[in-house]
Amino acid sequence: MPNRSALLPAAVLLLLTVASCERDSAHFSEPTPPVAGPVIGMIQGSVDAGKMTATFTPLAPTFSMGGGVSLAIYGNQGVTAKVYGVVDSMIDVVGVRRTWYVRVALENLEAFPIGSNYTATNATPLDTSGVFLFFSSLPVVTIPSGASAVNVINAMGTANFQAPNQKYFWYRNRPTAVTGTPGTDTTQNNPEWQFQTTAFTGADTAHAFTFVLLVNAAWPRTAADPSLTVTYDGTNDSLPDTAAEPRWQPNALLGTFGTDSWSASGLVLNAGFNVSDSAIYFTRSDSLGAMSARMRARLKLATVLADTIQAVIGFVEPGGGKQMFIGIANNRVSFASFTNSGLMAGSWTVLGPTTTIDATAFHTYALRKIGRSQVGLCFDGVQVTTLTYASMQDTQSNLDGLTTVFGMRGNATGAQSTWTSITYSIGTGNFTSGC
Repeated sequence: MPNRSALLPAAVLLLLTVASCERDSAHFSEPTPPVAGPVIGMIQGSVDAGKMTATFTPLAPTFSMGGGVSLAIYGNQGVTAKVYGVVDSMIDVVGVRRTWYVRVALENLEAFPIGSNYTATNATPLDTSGVFLFFSSLPVVTIPSGASAVNVINAMGTANFQAPNQKYFWYRNRPTAVTGTPGTDTTQNNPEWQFQTTAFTGADTAHAFTFVLLVNAAWPRTAADPSLTVTYDGTNDSLPDTAAEPRWQPNALLGTFGTDSWSASGLVLNAGFNVSDSAIYFTRSDSLGAMSARMRARLKLATVLADTIQAVIGFVEPGGGKQMFIGIANNRVSFASFTNSGLMAGSWTVLGPTTTIDATAFHTYALRKIGRSQVGLCFDGVQVTTLTYASMQDTQSNLDGLTTVFGMRGNATGAQSTWTSITYSIGTGNFTSGC
């Protein structure tokens, strides 16, 4: 039986310094124009199995980033952020493994909330992008030298922050401005981080190890005008509303819900099988307004029903603005309009010129919103249609409050689609040109 040893709880501070990077497939990654790169400081965490303690100390800057910086990765202990942890316990399975459990939280010290691109005055956004604490360097055993490795065994996922596939823990909160206190900042889901040796044999037992952390979180645009990018990886993140970070909200818009399922091939959406008014969409509510934006999606349709819009991606501005959608049928793609009445969960109809395609194979579709001047439709990296912003629909009441939408409606014969990725960017990044 494992012997679970209680560790002395200790509030542990992580020292953070401003850091910058552009992430290839990031949650928050659009770069600002090139500027002189700041020096990056990091956080070194140390766990001592003998003393049953965890300590976190500043790691001296070792390099400086070049141009194309992003405000997504930042810190500065005692000035902008403070991360702290408590050692919960440790388990020894004699002759097998040793596992440490450390619960970690974050306190925001900025004069504005973080974890969302909503303005600082909006205290209750409908959705948050959350806060990521990620491993710049994975654990390395320091005592004894050459002992068995220590792994992070319960990370929530991987993403490209400074480098490909860096492990992270995600906090769904939007920590408030300055007013937070330890224990109350990220209270909804402070995870218990688990570190475990790959082997546990007498002389090779890991007695101490270190690792390096950084923080990634969105800021309100009024704070420093950063761009926000949210990515759903359909081949790795499972269902968007239960296993992706940040989470998406399921929505039928009108009618009844269709169904979704997931495999390594991607997210599969089903709508309209024997129920012509069913549909399934996933939505998020970030701050958009008059800002520029871009959404990309890679998907294919299984249906062979010609000339009927089935899958859509789109942006919705708040009341008084416009709603912009791309509609995909099995044989064509176009801008699409939506009405609040009719069967099949709302009637999607062609709004702009159509481009002939074969949507039953995987393709990448993109919608570009350039402020309030133009909208563009891209197919496999090539812009095929441009319309004026004024030609788009006014935002309708049942869509007001949403920002981004992807999914599909049903039809009398049934509809199915497979999605491998959805990424959208909002702000001032260079997505205002190109696809």
